[in-house]
Amino acid sequence: MQHRFSVKSFLWLALLAWPLACVQAHNRFYIGVGAGQSRAVSGSSIAFGASFGYRVRRYLDLALNYESIPHYEMTIASVTALGRYRITPRIHLLGRLGIANWYESPLGTQSSIVSSGIAPLVGAGVSYRFSRGFSARLQYQLIPASRNSGLGGNFQGETVSIIYHF
Repeated sequence: MQHRFSVKSFLWLALLAWPLACVQAHNRFYIGVGAGQSRAVSGSSIAFGASFGYRVRRYLDLALNYESIPHYEMTIASVTALGRYRITPRIHLLGRLGIANWYESPLGTQSSIVSSGIAPLVGAGVSYRFSRGFSARLQYQLIPASRNSGLGGNFQGETVSIIYHF
């Protein structure tokens, strides 16, 4: 049996593959995982997280981030804008500004939430690009707490992340 490849099939394939090829060529999306340490008024704990981002401009990304802090039985979800300033072709300074939604749940279920809230998030860091597909980041973030936020004070953390760009 011989398979014929028509011009119409080729055009449909090209039309469907073009957006994917453009995204791949520009390396606009990324996904990352990280680990670090978080600190609050009452002590510190290890933290784990993940992020998904989209490069809007050469030096500006939009990112969705999730972080889990087991010691406090706390999770933080945030939406941030990440700005980059190029130092060398592989090294960039990072600045982060966004909104964090956090909740603390001592029994591990949302039905037993002790405190939760929405607060601004700021951060800074440095990024090193190993290759077109991979980079690493060292980042600091701060969630400043108002008196009625329920956090009891500022919440801050440092994270090391591995990022895959696609």
